Amino acid sequence: MKKLNVVIEQGEDGFFAFVQEIDGCTAGGLTFLKVKSEIQRMIRLSIDTDDTLGNKYAKGYEIIFKYSLESVFSQFPELNIEVLAKQTGLKRSILKSIIDGSRMATEEEAESLNIAIQSLATRLQSLRLTR
Repeated sequence: MKKLNVVIEQGEDGFFAFVQEIDGCTAGGLTFLKVKSEIQRMIRLSIDTDDTLGNKYAKGYEIIFKYSLESVFSQFPELNIEVLAKQTGLKRSILKSIIDGSRMATEEEAESLNIAIQSLATRLQSLRLTR
């Protein structure tokens, strides 16, 4: 199955998304959920109205959502900066400056954060709550 990479970024006026593999396929929205819904609608519309795209994705596609670090932390305030700093080996001050956008993460820092967040996601997915 082919993959479509959607980049979601947060701006001052809301959220913006674009599909890396489909030129001009973009969407905006005031909320994270709205932009996610809108970009999915735009992908379907693009594939339905463009024969080349229709043929390319006829067997289906998987959407991979990619977020800037700032967007992740604003959307998931449950992420604990102290714990992530310990897990990644980053100083809290460095992590805070990455989160607030005053400093860009290096590739190594971004990868460390990605691993830590994916590890958390895996642990959360394995949870089954009881009454």
